[in-house]
Amino acid sequence: MGAIDIHTHLFSSADVVDPRIMRFFEQGPVALGDEPPVAALLADMDRGGVEWAVVQASPPCAGFRHDNERHAALVAQHPDRLIGFGMVDPFHEPDIAGAVRRCVEVHGFRGIGEFGYVDITDPACFPLYEACIDHDLPLLIHLGSVIPTVAQRLGHPFQLDEVVLRYPELTVIAAHAGAPWTDTLATIAFWHPGIWIDLSALGTFPKLMRIQVLATLMAAGLGDRLLFGSDFPVTLPSAWLKQLPSLELPWIVRKYAEIPTLSAEQWAGLRAGNARRLLKLG
Repeated sequence: MGAIDIHTHLFSSADVVDPRIMRFFEQGPVALGDEPPVAALLADMDRGGVEWAVVQASPPCAGFRHDNERHAALVAQHPDRLIGFGMVDPFHEPDIAGAVRRCVEVHGFRGIGEFGYVDITDPACFPLYEACIDHDLPLLIHLGSVIPTVAQRLGHPFQLDEVVLRYPELTVIAAHAGAPWTDTLATIAFWHPGIWIDLSALGTFPKLMRIQVLATLMAAGLGDRLLFGSDFPVTLPSAWLKQLPSLELPWIVRKYAEIPTLSAEQWAGLRAGNARRLLKLG
């Protein structure tokens, strides 16, 4: 079985409403054109041995347009390769429970996300968390440094603690391992088993930081809740998947720092098994 990429996007240039975002994507490996880069994603999945990709919506307030109907249609063109997550903006959606229900029953989405770029502790978000619990949906939340459309504090994992304390039954996919604040995320996730952690976009960080991220998560005993993600088109799934095994510290460093290594089973879980469990793919 191939890998599962839990975190990709299919933006087009027409979806970008803030020019600062275009400058951000110009640094990446895939240029945004007039149409969503579906063919480029599928081709790279084939190159890297990625079986499935979860296509995320755009976060509220991030500077993108998003349409769940169009998003669902893109995913439906490749039902054997793509899985959709939908977007519900609790600050502008008058019927949050109904919107989540439509995501499931009408569009066939398997989760909600990418959420974030907002104050996730705001009471306006509570109905969204309750609806995700009611429908047994994972909620993928952007955590970590943000692109320059909102304040960096809105990406800090510290606020996640309040959310999961209030809603312990909520299943959260903490995107980007909360980098560069992974130590905070690891501390919160240690106490809350409903938090899963994706490693998306870490391919854009310096290698030393990537090594520190994985070492921090392993030291906290979170090896069984790690998910592979690329954040395509920011990073190519094939390239990031190939880099992952090089992120572990040398054995002698792990020995004296008392940091465990990923077992063969945990590597298999990171590549695909954990995502299969989380998304109930069988």
